[in-house]
Amino acid sequence: MSLIHLFQKTHLLSGIATNLLEQLEPHTQRIVVEPAYNETKLLISSKDSSGPDLYLVLEGEVTLDQEKKEVGLATSREVTSLEEELFGEVSWLLQRPRIADVFTSSRAVLLRINGKAFTQWLQANPEATSLVWQRIATALALRLVQTYAENQSHKELIKIFQF
Repeated sequence: MSLIHLFQKTHLLSGIATNLLEQLEPHTQRIVVEPAYNETKLLISSKDSSGPDLYLVLEGEVTLDQEKKEVGLATSREVTSLEEELFGEVSWLLQRPRIADVFTSSRAVLLRINGKAFTQWLQANPEATSLVWQRIATALALRLVQTYAENQSHKELIKIFQF
């Protein structure tokens, strides 16, 4: 089954020429995870030393918290934005080990893109590079703003409850 149509549906790779996406296809794996009722599955371990790959969540809920609290990456059933779709990008960008485990307790469909091959693909295809980098930068900036807002909210709550 070709992954090209899946690439074209993602926020990260939509609008990129089919011939360029065909170059990326051999370095991408489609992953489907279907946990049993009341089961949480480990998708990616922080101890995974296979290399910093990028992941695109196509469907499902993916979280950093095994107990499925409000710490999440892709927190909607239907992924609606790049910041929900993309994870693993910090490890890939910094070429560092993962800092968190990633779990799901619902059916999830993901694309795993080999990080080294993705870097080479970007270097070889400047017509796609600026668009992809702009999208990754936007996703990281939105996450930073969200984290800052959450931290500010927590600070305000702490002030309220201090006697």
